[in-house]
Amino acid sequence: MSILTRKTLVYAELEGSYGIAATLSDSTSPMLVEDADYKLDVSNIQRNLYRNDLSPSADIITRKMGRMSFKHELRGGGSVGTECRMGRLLRGCTMVATSRGTAWWGAFLAAAQPNTPAVGWNGGGSLSTLAEPKTIHVQVTTSGASGVARCSIGYDDGTATQSNVTMISGAAMTLGGGLAAATITPTWSGTLAAGQAWVATAWPPGIQYLPSSDDSDYGSLTIRMFKDGMAHLLTGAYGSFRINAQAGQRATVEFEFTGFYNAPTDVPLPANPVFETTLPQQCELGRLHLDGFGVAGPIGNICAVDTFSYDIGNRIDPRMSINAADGFTGIRVTERSSTGGVDPEATLVAQQDFWSKLANGRQMPFGMRVGTAAGNMWAIHAPAVQYTGLAYKDRNGLAALDAALQFNRLNGDDEILLYAC
Repeated sequence: MSILTRKTLVYAELEGSYGIAATLSDSTSPMLVEDADYKLDVSNIQRNLYRNDLSPSADIITRKMGRMSFKHELRGGGSVGTECRMGRLLRGCTMVATSRGTAWWGAFLAAAQPNTPAVGWNGGGSLSTLAEPKTIHVQVTTSGASGVARCSIGYDDGTATQSNVTMISGAAMTLGGGLAAATITPTWSGTLAAGQAWVATAWPPGIQYLPSSDDSDYGSLTIRMFKDGMAHLLTGAYGSFRINAQAGQRATVEFEFTGFYNAPTDVPLPANPVFETTLPQQCELGRLHLDGFGVAGPIGNICAVDTFSYDIGNRIDPRMSINAADGFTGIRVTERSSTGGVDPEATLVAQQDFWSKLANGRQMPFGMRVGTAAGNMWAIHAPAVQYTGLAYKDRNGLAALDAALQFNRLNGDDEILLYAC
């Protein structure tokens, strides 16, 4: 019988023990995906035997690994603190999930130049009413010692910028808008320089995903792909993912998993799979900022970016072993090379000096979000991205830049933060 492409289902669950198939359930395992594909990756041992003719001899098929790829919408679990099913796919791609039951301050990251003297920051006051991530941009506008230096405090939610704020080492500064109950306190010695700047985000309750280099922290997956009357199965699967977002469109995550090959079987499509019902949101009001550029309200924000991409770049290799079937005893994630890109409108140097930041290897804090509704919002932040290439392009008659990005570590296993809230 023929097989219909659209009649495809993907089920996935985390494994309790590596390579031991997890139990798949019609009620909790179905994933809403598209562009689902399966490939068999084999090692061909060629036998170039000498004979009295030039005809080839049969190969030997040895190591066999299965690969599955599909696209998933970037959407939430429907309520704050409820993990969407895509979360288990992220965990199979070296991401570790941590539930955050209360609001919290993220790190204060240096933005722009100069960055000395060093300033320590502490967030205080109350964040109890915080329902969405809010990023602030603090910039020294008047150089000076404690009590003399002045700064501005900008907000990514449209709250009016606070100007000429006195900076006193060890003294709390009050904030505005949705952070009116919170404070921030700088501590330093010496003289602050005009232009010093910092970016920090206050986070609501949610689920935090950070990459890990320890395979005991994240999980392997069992994935079954039904194809209209037959099914492929992966066990012991690890993967990689790529996020794509474009203004006015839904954001998606492209996954590719590699695991143990299991022979396909003829099996009917599940009759009553239960899918998630949360709808994705369009990419709007994304509060995208890079090195402080873009921390402002949505009206007149000169940081105009159409597309964003992020690729975690996991390298997956087999663990070769003479003692194992097919000569390998599983797979490991052996390397991560996080890259991505944005395409901002080109600006004057006075507004944003993209080229000097590329030339100087400037490492910059980055942040954005997809979705505006609580329980269906994803924030994507990084502490130290850098430009690795810039090229002009035309976008509807406006000059824009294709900006390639590399996502670097700050302290390790922190080059990307995904936050569901």
